[in-house]
Amino acid sequence: MKETILEKGAKIRNILIIVLALNWSVAILKLFFGYLIKSQSMVADGFHSFADGSSNVIGLFGIWLATRPKDEDHPYGHNKYETFTAICIAILLFLVCFNILHDSWGRFHSPVATQVDLNSFLVMIFTIVINIGVMNYEYNAGKRLNSDILVSDSLHTRADIFTSFSVIFALLATKLGFPVLDPIAAIVIALFFA
Repeated sequence: MKETILEKGAKIRNILIIVLALNWSVAILKLFFGYLIKSQSMVADGFHSFADGSSNVIGLFGIWLATRPKDEDHPYGHNKYETFTAICIAILLFLVCFNILHDSWGRFHSPVATQVDLNSFLVMIFTIVINIGVMNYEYNAGKRLNSDILVSDSLHTRADIFTSFSVIFALLATKLGFPVLDPIAAIVIALFFA
């Protein structure tokens, strides 16, 4: 028996709600510890995780539109809204890339003394593990459900993983006495996003 658009939409919506909760939990963790240790890169990464949650909210709105029934103006349904929403998520990723470049350039002019300790590395590793799980879960569900929103959002989460690795690199460089590598690493990651 073939699954209806409403059943598919409900499955996608449930996955997006789970991913939203995980993204914002990771964001809160990064922001809390980032402010605690005065790590500008960890705080920026926390805000980037909030952006991931924003793309989940966009995805929820897109699914709501895509699962509306056929009408006179849309005799084949509203499925194209899912693809349109996936494009909006890609635009959001581009804006995050621009923000990272802008913030990284600013770090060259006003560096911040970061208090790097074992906890800062543990927080970043823990959040990376969560994001890898989220990315795989969302990507596989997107392929299984043939959902553009889930696949594109999983790629957005993958970008967050690379950002988190750049934060670990920046923390390590700061600990070793090379704080200038923090903005350089962020610029490289932003160019990767682009």
